[in-house]
Amino acid sequence: ESVGDWYLLVRFTTPEGTNLEGVTYRPTGKGGVAKHPRKQPSTGRIESGQGKIYQIVEGFSTAVSYGHTQENYPDVRGGAEGWWEYHREGGEVSWDTAVCAKKRDTVFVFWGQTGEDPGKAELRVNNIRAITFDTGIQENGEWSGDGMTLVALFRGISAGNCALYFLKVPKNAVVAGEPCQIEVRHISGGQGSWFMIKNYKDNIIREAVTESKLPPSIRGEVR
Repeated sequence: ESVGDWYLLVRFTTPEGTNLEGVTYRPTGKGGVAKHPRKQPSTGRIESGQGKIYQIVEGFSTAVSYGHTQENYPDVRGGAEGWWEYHREGGEVSWDTAVCAKKRDTVFVFWGQTGEDPGKAELRVNNIRAITFDTGIQENGEWSGDGMTLVALFRGISAGNCALYFLKVPKNAVVAGEPCQIEVRHISGGQGSWFMIKNYKDNIIREAVTESKLPPSIRGEVR
């Protein structure tokens, strides 16, 4: 792959996810000795098939503003804390992404849910770029605007329409060493039109997201 060094990390935990106590280990003396290949200089880049370069970043770290919250809101993953806005209340939900290491074309990955009534919402990044997308749909969706692309992969229905979202943002909207702030606000819809961001920070690992596995429209050209 020639993208930095590669390691295998294994962690053993209790069923509750806590560290095992009193565990020791020793080499078995069996098998060969692994030899490290010659180190290649790390570019820190993720190369696409079209020669493009992206960084893939977790799309949620901290809730900033919201109309409602619930500590363990159910979803098809099992449930996690959620923050949301209603169209009928005219508010917004906003959050910070994880830190962007580089000023580079970036793909954010986050988990969201929408209400049962169809609606349209505006998504803004750092209050300077906006894209309009549909909510309340029970299928995959794809929207583009202002140099951004948003893709929703529908995951099922559980207390709302659950989806894994991919948001591609051009590098001129990204600040190195800083998170981006994402805001969603409904601009039309019904009483049951809402958008919720979920407290999942492991989407990239859980979904094994690599550039080759990004939705096709996300892998396309970033202007």
